[in-house]
Amino acid sequence: MKNSTQTATAAAKRKVSNIALIVGTFSLLLMSVQANGETTDAEPMTGWSSEFGAALLSNTEYQGASSYDIMAFPYFDFRYFDEKGEKYFANVPQGFGAYLYREQLDNGMQSRVFASIAPAFVDRDPDDFDGLNTFGMGVQARLGWELERGPFAVSAVVGQELGAGHEGLTVDLSADWRTRLGERSFLSVGPTVRWGDDTYMENLYGVTSLESANTGLAAFQASSGFESVGVQGVLGVPVVGEWRLTTVLQVSRLLGDSADTSLTSEPNQAFFFTALTRRF
Repeated sequence: MKNSTQTATAAAKRKVSNIALIVGTFSLLLMSVQANGETTDAEPMTGWSSEFGAALLSNTEYQGASSYDIMAFPYFDFRYFDEKGEKYFANVPQGFGAYLYREQLDNGMQSRVFASIAPAFVDRDPDDFDGLNTFGMGVQARLGWELERGPFAVSAVVGQELGAGHEGLTVDLSADWRTRLGERSFLSVGPTVRWGDDTYMENLYGVTSLESANTGLAAFQASSGFESVGVQGVLGVPVVGEWRLTTVLQVSRLLGDSADTSLTSEPNQAFFFTALTRRF
């Protein structure tokens, strides 16, 4: 049985993991829509851009959980821009990376490819999965492609965990429609979907015969497939000066083996995120 110190430490680790995961989602969403909040006749910015602020979120304790955590935390982000737009980025959710290809196509589309090394936020926290094989957050190599035309954008990101965490491969697909609400406000809405390979799905959602005997959970073998599908919305409004309030709401549903496993108590998942940030 865990003592109080172990339990508190595990709970703190789970909260850090949840924070990082949602900050990662928020950062990617903000990156895809923040340009839509600027005026079209403004000169492209060059050089480093930094953003700091405070955030509040509500999110499930782990993927498939029915209970939620509410927490507050600081937010920060650093990016470098040249005449073609964003070139380098360095922050907690996305890690360290660069855009390797950025082109304006003849049909008016913008195409970009990036690569990065980033934290892999998915884990099996011992506090949530007592009696099961557990693993912590690892490091993930990512390769992503983004395509934009007017108010529409699509993206695909392939991530391979490098051995310290779940060790699997994931593919994240998303699309969004963006529009301005006045001079500096914006709205973005679109679907998201995640696919995982055999290793990813089994390590997150599988229950071996030994684990079943230890926990009383039904044994379950998970295989590659779509993990979840959802819809997300982002609303950004100026507050005063360089300060901006950005709110994210996402609802999703676990699919296939991720929903059928005995580890999942609620296949319908949601999170709410709001942040007050200032760009420097």
